[in-house]
Amino acid sequence: ASNRLYIPTIKRNVNYVKPFCLYPGSINFSQNFLAIKWFSENVLSNLGIDIDFLITGTADVDKKSKIRTDERLHFLGEVSTDKLSVLYSECICIISPIITGTGIKIKVLEAIEQGIPVVATKKSSNGIFESEHMITSKDDSAEEYLKTLYSFLKNKLHKKNERIL
Repeated sequence: ASNRLYIPTIKRNVNYVKPFCLYPGSINFSQNFLAIKWFSENVLSNLGIDIDFLITGTADVDKKSKIRTDERLHFLGEVSTDKLSVLYSECICIISPIITGTGIKIKVLEAIEQGIPVVATKKSSNGIFESEHMITSKDDSAEEYLKTLYSFLKNKLHKKNERIL
């Protein structure tokens, strides 16, 4: 089996003026809720980089109220296919901090197929072949995921700043 999906390609046009990371997934789904809750409590609060994290998909008030508030975390709700394509095109990366559940994460495969970098936990990358677009933490600890995400973002944002100079 391969990771080849029949996903339309997109032209990447990363927004470096107001950079953001994307999490395409409803927090009403328990694995996504636990991932974003874990991310906000253990990673985002310690990241030390001023970058927004956009979350698409349904997010009821009860679920959102259980997630640590941070001005960098934005719930967009359900978005159209066209809007999602724009977000995929402009995001620095997709985050995939999944720490529970089984199976292959379709959102990860879709992003990889479109050439979008994915910063994933070990659990989130389970069952996915290696790819130049897959950046995986050594394990599922908050410390390792934080190090992986921080390193990726610093590298991406630093490279862009060098091009501007």
